[in-house]
Amino acid sequence: MLAAPHAARLPRRPQSSRPPRNPPTPLPPAQAFIFDVISKIFIATDSSPVDMQSYELCADMIDVVIDISCIYGGDAARAAADDEHDPKPADSHCIITLNNGTALFLREVNRSLALVCILKDSVLHQQGLLEYNFKCFRQSLFELFRLPPAE
Repeated sequence: MLAAPHAARLPRRPQSSRPPRNPPTPLPPAQAFIFDVISKIFIATDSSPVDMQSYELCADMIDVVIDISCIYGGDAARAAADDEHDPKPADSHCIITLNNGTALFLREVNRSLALVCILKDSVLHQQGLLEYNFKCFRQSLFELFRLPPAE
């Protein structure tokens, strides 16, 4: 192994054998749904039992996001909503914090699908982890439904 001539001048720091004080922890369990945005029917969910109130809450959230986007999204948002073949990835998202310690997290997967999660509001402080998990989920979903090219 070759060493750079200036490597000998770098000070060595003692290594600690102690584990870090705050090791990263996974996000607490949440209820997740994949919704068809137009019909507001959930296509898939996690393994936890679904209660009607959670479903209705998520469907109402989709209505709110669509209504607000139509009102305040501007002409570009309306044009993108009308154009189903828009090459840009969907990036609409919304977080609603409820007064009972939970939050609703919505991310648009594409123009017709949305991921809606019911989380504890303390999870919202881990925004980077939420975004990373969503990007991995979106990529996996696209790979799952990738169609072979037509011959």
